[in-house]
Amino acid sequence: MEELGPSFDLHAGGEDLIFPHHENEIAQSEALSGKQFVRYWFHARFLLVEGQKMSKSLGNFFTIRDLVLRGHRPSSIRWLLTQVPYRKQLNFTSDGLKAAASSVEKLRHFDFRLSTPFPTGANPEMVRLAEETTARVKSALDDDLNTAEAQAAIFDMLSKVNTAIDAGQVFQDDIRPLRDALRVFDEIFGVLTDDDKAKMKTILDWARANGRENEISPALIEIAGSDQLTDEQVDQKVRAMEAARKARNFRTSDALRAELTNAGIIIENTKDGVRWKRKSYQTSIRPNCPVAIKLNQWEVHAPDHDTWGVVSCESCKDKFALGPNRIYGTHTTPEDGAKELEGLLKEDHQRGRPHANSYELKG
Repeated sequence: MEELGPSFDLHAGGEDLIFPHHENEIAQSEALSGKQFVRYWFHARFLLVEGQKMSKSLGNFFTIRDLVLRGHRPSSIRWLLTQVPYRKQLNFTSDGLKAAASSVEKLRHFDFRLSTPFPTGANPEMVRLAEETTARVKSALDDDLNTAEAQAAIFDMLSKVNTAIDAGQVFQDDIRPLRDALRVFDEIFGVLTDDDKAKMKTILDWARANGRENEISPALIEIAGSDQLTDEQVDQKVRAMEAARKARNFRTSDALRAELTNAGIIIENTKDGVRWKRKSYQTSIRPNCPVAIKLNQWEVHAPDHDTWGVVSCESCKDKFALGPNRIYGTHTTPEDGAKELEGLLKEDHQRGRPHANSYELKG
């Protein structure tokens, strides 16, 4: 009490602590202070892991550090733990973590999409949608911290805005209210900023310093163990890539794009120039593999160098320029490449994830 005072607005704990632990706290504190100890109690249900109660005796007891050592991202863990309101029981599973990672990636991709240029003007429906979404998020959280309803509200907005963008119905004046709604949501859930790698590297360094190398997964090494390009280095390589492309030196341009892709950088061509962002996952361009590059809304045809043609997604009509890997060559046919790409695009929709900006095919 000397350090924290006699009363608290909110006191959290597991449901197993209601009696006798918290009742003892109330009795001891209020007997001494004569004041109400806690205004609101926050008791969370027991956590299940793969359908079983988490316990050391069952060997299914994991810390956040354990999960990161297995290659799971802190943002995915955070998202999964907030998907179910605290009064309901959460079944914490590997599949759930993968789905959470996909949800976080959708939100980050949506935020990135709103940062791209839009035509001048405004759509009153978008402003209204942003205001309604903010109200829904706040109302859900005011309703006994109903996190599931808050998440549903933001994903409803995401779906409607993405559809409107594809239809050319989103304009410059709509972006600020939409991003404001997204920021209100993220003030609570905290997943838009991609700081996973830095956090994971801290745990990787801890494991190495404490002789726990045998617990470090390949997935953690892939995300946090490699050297990361600085923003200045990325800018420099992007400028060099664009200069090579304009000079029609496509071999150099493609090699630089592959290097950036391997470093976890997404490249997007817009009418105002090239934009880039960091991926929350990494891929690599393998030798002898055909590649597919997503065409943006300002590119009607495939790039002006050799390709096999354009493949359209049957579900959303996104277009991809498909062609050989001009760095290493490709040992496959255009028909097989198109068939493989169509399968990947279909799988994206089945799993509810956005299309990537580029695909490396097995060939």
